[in-house]
Amino acid sequence: MFSFEGDFKTRPKVSLGGASRKEEKASLLHRTQEERRKREEERRRLKNAIIIQSFIRGYRDRKQQHAIQRSAFDRCASASQSGGTFSIASGPNLTLLVRQLLFFYKQNEDSKRLIWMYQNLIKHSSLFVQQLDGSERLTCLFQIKRLMSLCCRLLQNCNDDSLNVALPMRMLEVFSSENTYLPVLQDASYVVSIIEQILHYMIQNGYYRSLYLLINSKLPSSIEYSDLSRVPIANILLENVLKPLHFTYNSCPEGARQQVFSAFTEEFLAAPFTDQIFHFIIPALADAHTVFPYEPFLSALLLLESRRSGTSSRTSSRAPWLFFFVLTVGEQYLGTLSEEGLLVYLRVLQTFLSQLPVSPASTSCQDSASDSEDEGEEADKQPSAPEDGRLSVPYITEECLKKLDTKQQTNTLLNLVWRDSASEEALTLMASIGHTLMVQHRMVVPKVRLLYSLAFNARFLRHLWFLISSMTTRMITGSVVPLLQVISRGSPMSLEDSSRIIPLFYLFSSLFSHSLISIHDNEFFGDPIEVVGQRQSSMMPFTLEELIMLSRCLRDACLGIIKLAYPETKPEVREEYITAFQSIGVTTNSEMQQCIQMEQKRWIQLFKVITNLVKMLKSRDTRRNFCPPNHWLSEQEDIKADKVTQLYVPASRHVWRFRRMGRIGPLQSSLDVGLESPPLSVSEERQLAILTELPFVVPFEERVKIFQRLIYADKQEVQGDGPFLDGINVTIRRNYIYEDAYDKLSPENEMSFGEHRISIPANLEGDFCDWPLSLQKPMTHSCSPYCRYSYRGTGVVKEPDLKKRIRVHLLNAHGLDEAGIDGGGIFREFLNELLKSGFNPNQGFFKTTNEGLLYPSPAAQMLVGDSFARHYYFLGRMLGKALYENMLVELPFAGFFLSKLLGTSADVDIHHLASLDPEVYKNLLFLKSYEGDVEELGLNFTVVNNDLGEAQVVELKFGGKDIPVTSANRIAYIHLVADYRLNRQIRQHCLAFRQGLANVVNLEWLRMFDQQEIQVLISGAQVPISLEDLKSFTNYSGGYSADHPVIKVFWRVVEGFTDEEKRKLLKFVTSCSRPPLLGFKELYPAFCIHNGGSDLERLPTASTCMNLLKLPEFYDETLLRSKLLYAIECAAGFELS
Repeated sequence: MFSFEGDFKTRPKVSLGGASRKEEKASLLHRTQEERRKREEERRRLKNAIIIQSFIRGYRDRKQQHAIQRSAFDRCASASQSGGTFSIASGPNLTLLVRQLLFFYKQNEDSKRLIWMYQNLIKHSSLFVQQLDGSERLTCLFQIKRLMSLCCRLLQNCNDDSLNVALPMRMLEVFSSENTYLPVLQDASYVVSIIEQILHYMIQNGYYRSLYLLINSKLPSSIEYSDLSRVPIANILLENVLKPLHFTYNSCPEGARQQVFSAFTEEFLAAPFTDQIFHFIIPALADAHTVFPYEPFLSALLLLESRRSGTSSRTSSRAPWLFFFVLTVGEQYLGTLSEEGLLVYLRVLQTFLSQLPVSPASTSCQDSASDSEDEGEEADKQPSAPEDGRLSVPYITEECLKKLDTKQQTNTLLNLVWRDSASEEALTLMASIGHTLMVQHRMVVPKVRLLYSLAFNARFLRHLWFLISSMTTRMITGSVVPLLQVISRGSPMSLEDSSRIIPLFYLFSSLFSHSLISIHDNEFFGDPIEVVGQRQSSMMPFTLEELIMLSRCLRDACLGIIKLAYPETKPEVREEYITAFQSIGVTTNSEMQQCIQMEQKRWIQLFKVITNLVKMLKSRDTRRNFCPPNHWLSEQEDIKADKVTQLYVPASRHVWRFRRMGRIGPLQSSLDVGLESPPLSVSEERQLAILTELPFVVPFEERVKIFQRLIYADKQEVQGDGPFLDGINVTIRRNYIYEDAYDKLSPENEMSFGEHRISIPANLEGDFCDWPLSLQKPMTHSCSPYCRYSYRGTGVVKEPDLKKRIRVHLLNAHGLDEAGIDGGGIFREFLNELLKSGFNPNQGFFKTTNEGLLYPSPAAQMLVGDSFARHYYFLGRMLGKALYENMLVELPFAGFFLSKLLGTSADVDIHHLASLDPEVYKNLLFLKSYEGDVEELGLNFTVVNNDLGEAQVVELKFGGKDIPVTSANRIAYIHLVADYRLNRQIRQHCLAFRQGLANVVNLEWLRMFDQQEIQVLISGAQVPISLEDLKSFTNYSGGYSADHPVIKVFWRVVEGFTDEEKRKLLKFVTSCSRPPLLGFKELYPAFCIHNGGSDLERLPTASTCMNLLKLPEFYDETLLRSKLLYAIECAAGFELS
């Protein structure tokens, strides 16, 4: 590299160019830097050259030594085979050969030498093992480990047809067996420690990978566990799979056993199953004879998954396979688990169930659970096993859900949480499992054995609620506050706290809601069940006193969640949220945003189930009070009519409609106030959400004001201010009020009222197709929240817009015009008489219950044919017109019928049957509690109708006449009978009526009220008439005043009237016998008494259009009384004036 020319010292360089110019500073620095770089580069090149030379020399020397040792090994092997001086039957010689082989071994060159060595080691195993008892024991143990690891590597090439796997497998069998070591070493514990170290080393070097490849290549794909005795290699492979799992590995480094189970899990269970694994290995391990260490495996699996949780996504590709194995093997070993093992099992279920992909079958599970007349005719569609032999994730997922729903699994889990000593952790884990099943996998309670059993266990529900009530958190101030209180306040909650309480709260609300469906009122209220000779244990988990407190907590929780959904200030992602998200592997902002949205969705889902439970309890309280007065009102909310009704949007742009819960983000349950409406404030969003979901927390009077103001705002837009603007003029014969009104105000009419199509609510589209063909019309769409329908035929349907003013001209019984100009009063009289006629049971469209309450007659179709639905549509519009005009009509409707009008679903449950037919309801309760042989009653799945004297047998389900009612199916029979009587029999009637009602009044406005409140809204409250209130808001004209002698006599006479006579007087003047809902201050025009002149022969007359009483100057009290009573009882229409 450097030349030598004889110089032994350096000589100074002499420059003959003379003195150089002064060098610039920058040039000097650059030159110095470049020289330094060159020197460094030279040092680096020298160092690299030394490394390369060292490597080459080492490689050359190693290769040379490998060749020397390989030659020495071959000489010794030849000598031993030819009977020379070297004997293989010697422990030291075996050790020498193994040392040489391990030194030079290369798989592609020395495989045959390794096979030869295996043969001799197996033959002289006792001689070789003796070295473990001497000074060379560590060397010998290391050699055995290395030989076994090479054996594993060799078996990984099992697809090579030239390789005979029998010898390596025999090597594994011999040197991992206690029988090899124990006769020589005589120390059982020492032998176990040796085998543990060998197995642990093999596990670290691909032992289970080798077995996995060997099983899938050497066993036929058609093999099953039952073929074990006919396939010898299968038994050997199974033993090798199980062997490492049975040791404790106490002699190995800490965590060795966890590594063994982890390797087994990763190689055999965490990937899609092959046929050999699915049909042979898993059934073999699930057999009790194999003694699989199930409980240690569960603990190791849980630890493995906890270590992966920071990097795994919410759904894991490995979860279905692992979960299937856990459930399949658990079928055999669940009964052997200890108390702690059962808790570990619960943790494993909770972990994998949340990671399980959503099954296609479970996606449609909720839909199939909905009420359907054809439910019995449709077969359950379940994913089937693939025909090509490959196992798919959907199939395994569905199998997992099936196995989780077996009777054994259910009983094991139930026993764990039903006991009085059930721990908080067990209840929490069970709640999380139930929450995941219902929310993530969309399973419904009746379809899952576990959930169904829990729903009807009163003790479990009590434990669950008390656990929820006792859960606390520590606030920033250091104080300990119940989590229920935090929710009720609407305060933000940490991710840890929400993860604790949401599953518990969700499960409790869902299960209790489901149990309430089957708990009849007698059982709910603790009344004795009148079934002779029978005692029925109550399924009611709470007393009425406890329910009062519970319902208040649920109500406040709903209000608190609404506050959380619409916070006063923009929420920030707090530091503890960031830390919590990072702990589960969330690193990016998009992932964090997704997690936040998932958390919001969990709150929305919780809100829905709690709200449903609250509404069910409120419905019970409505049917029969168990809560104190004003219990459901909230002091936290102060919703006023003037603030809410400012959000009214004209119908030409959009009427109010509800946005139902269920979207990610804020609750979004507020009313949609138009396409171009300004954004709502937080307060407005909260108010509208409350009116949507929990209207009963607002006082009834305030909701009435809200409703009336909404109607008034809509009326102002449609009718305007002038009383004689565009409207509808009709002539009606008094003796044929219903016929003429139906003829002139129904959709078939071709009068020039302007084009207005029938509005059918969008949520009735599916039911509309069930109407008679004569009513099925082509559909046209609009931007309205309701779909528009028109009728077939030539031309466009002309339908009167009943929101407009209607002016009525009446003809008396003789065909003569009745006196008077309709300023509103004649119309009110006409509408009142029309509704009385239309809803009269003699008309045939409505029937009465035993209590005299109205509901649609199932026989209406037999009376008027296929046009019956048009009559119900017409009557619905007329009732809607009465509500629209703030007119009270005395029509007592059955509670179940009003519930069907108000509900988002057209169906009602069995609890309403008592209001329709108490006798049938009582008989069904008897059947439910009957302890004898149900088949002896001779019932089948049919009902008999006796309408108009004609008996008709109707099947409740397909082939129902051939299906006897038994103890097993009587609950289904009871619900089908109730469903038929309450829903199916009058479904088309109610849908048409509701459609007509919605044509005039927005149903969403009416849903602010329950069925009792709607009855009050229609007919007024059953309260005595307050004369003091009437006096306070009465006007006087024509010379009368409050101090006039005639007026004083009048009020003395009225004070002496009975309540019935007072109602007749009120009807005579205002056309309605009941006072306004909010008092006489709401009567418009105000009640007025006008001077009717001095002719004492005249009768008092009235102008109902002005709420005006024309009272002659009767100074005599007796005369005034007789004339007034004659006038109000005459009921001769408007001709008296």
